[in-house]
Amino acid sequence: MTEPVSTSRCDSPLLQAFVDNRLILVKIAARITGCRSRAEDVVQDAFFRLQSAPQITSSFKAQLSYLFQIVRNLAIDHYRKQALEQKYSGTEEEGLNVVIHGASPETSHMNFSTLEHIADALTELPSRTRCGFR
Repeated sequence: MTEPVSTSRCDSPLLQAFVDNRLILVKIAARITGCRSRAEDVVQDAFFRLQSAPQITSSFKAQLSYLFQIVRNLAIDHYRKQALEQKYSGTEEEGLNVVIHGASPETSHMNFSTLEHIADALTELPSRTRCGFR
């Protein structure tokens, strides 16, 4: 049984500011990461960070600044991690030429066939569901 969705206000003013400005936060993160789905991940990480954040009881402007700074920093960290992974990972073509010692020709053919099926499935996905690197 699912829990009913609450439409009441959040306990913390900072969490309420987060909920009210979530779409803007996603747009900011998407500009940095270059991908909306990665931006959604960044904003979700920011939400979890807010659980342990100090209570900011000052102005609404200070709360928004704090939220934007958290999302910006997390998005930059995510972008740097993505760039580092891209730097040290090879192309897909390099992976196809790796020799598996002790593998039979049948096993190699089955593995190659599976990779082709995956590649075909990925090309059929709409472009907005995939995130490419900059």
